[in-house]
Amino acid sequence: MPFVKNSFITFSTRLVIFGLQIIIGLLLARLLGPAGRGQYALLILVPSVATVIFNFGVSSANAYFVSSGRVKAEKMLGISLLLTVILGGTGILLMNVLAPVYWKLYPTVSHPLFRVVSVGVFFMLLFNYIITIFQGRTDFRRFNGMNVLNPLIFLLAFLGLVMVFQLNLRGAVIAFLSGYAAAALAGLVVLLKTVRPDFRISGPDVKKLFGFSAHVAVGEIVTFLNYRFDMFLVGYFLSPKAVGFYAVAVLIAETLWYLSSSVGNVLLPSFGSMDKDARAALLQKTLHHILWISIFMILILFLTDKWIINSLFGRAFLPSVTALRGLYFGVIALSLAKIISSYILAEGKPNVTKNIAIAGFTLNILLNIWWIPKIGILGAALASSIAYAVMAGFDFYWLKRNIRMNWKLIMIPSMDDFRFYKNLLSGSRGMR
Repeated sequence: MPFVKNSFITFSTRLVIFGLQIIIGLLLARLLGPAGRGQYALLILVPSVATVIFNFGVSSANAYFVSSGRVKAEKMLGISLLLTVILGGTGILLMNVLAPVYWKLYPTVSHPLFRVVSVGVFFMLLFNYIITIFQGRTDFRRFNGMNVLNPLIFLLAFLGLVMVFQLNLRGAVIAFLSGYAAAALAGLVVLLKTVRPDFRISGPDVKKLFGFSAHVAVGEIVTFLNYRFDMFLVGYFLSPKAVGFYAVAVLIAETLWYLSSSVGNVLLPSFGSMDKDARAALLQKTLHHILWISIFMILILFLTDKWIINSLFGRAFLPSVTALRGLYFGVIALSLAKIISSYILAEGKPNVTKNIAIAGFTLNILLNIWWIPKIGILGAALASSIAYAVMAGFDFYWLKRNIRMNWKLIMIPSMDDFRFYKNLLSGSRGMR
């Protein structure tokens, strides 16, 4: 399936997911309020972080090895299922063992719900492993189907548990778990119809898998923490209510990353099957379009952000506007950085993305610690934007040193862009 069509379908799916997440975010805000929304964020953050840590880059390895043909999908599925049981179980156990430490740092967090949400590690790992096998097989219909099913089940469960049975925060947590569990199990059932798991795993198989994933893992873990650790710090320095405000700002900002994420999901397997010159040409065109589409989207959002937050989330969440505007510059920077990172990984340079992620994360943490106590959630937003800009700067520096690119074509819009967007919207089968 051609790159533009895959990217268009994936982006269209992201728009559907965006719509579902906006509805979910609206309901969470309206029914839980700022403080409840913040408590919910502090609960689901821990299994989310644990999943990235215990995943240890295996999801990226699935996509890379299956797309390149270096390891068969049957073998990767067998490994993934075994790791889900082993690592998922370990993650659940450690979350419960370390729970008292988290409760001491965040005393408002519900103890019973924290133990319940720990089960999410298992289903989130399974979800990530299955969906990346579909990605590696360039089966974007099922890849996108799993991505849609997750928030759809979440929404349906939330409506029943919170709006009908009045379970409030407890219902929201159960709905979160239901979304991942249903999507992961449905994806597994569908995958098993065409892929029979091969559990005959040898030493070289394990060495090959973790040889790649170990290089990717640190970068992925640090990158995720770069996106989410500020939420922990907002909760520590300020309050659950402030976390609720900041969570809404981040939710809206992240919708602008859907474009680069959808393109990046298509690029990683596509880059793996291209020669170096073709990868560079595709990267140049992609960066150009991501840059200008991101700028256009941010200009529209800047003119309407206060109205959007007031209308969708309620007047109580208007403090989120300040943080959202502090994230705008970072959205552009990170959108470009995501695309370049996909290219660097395809070049077989995971250490580069790892080192850039570590630099960005370190700067982000230092600025957050400095600014959050002084200027609140705006400090968290500005710290993130600056860190993302630094990461993008390092990415572009690497490109300048390693490949030839026409920087004017990336930075300056042209009339050809309008023809491209026309072709994209009409389902064009190739970049023109």
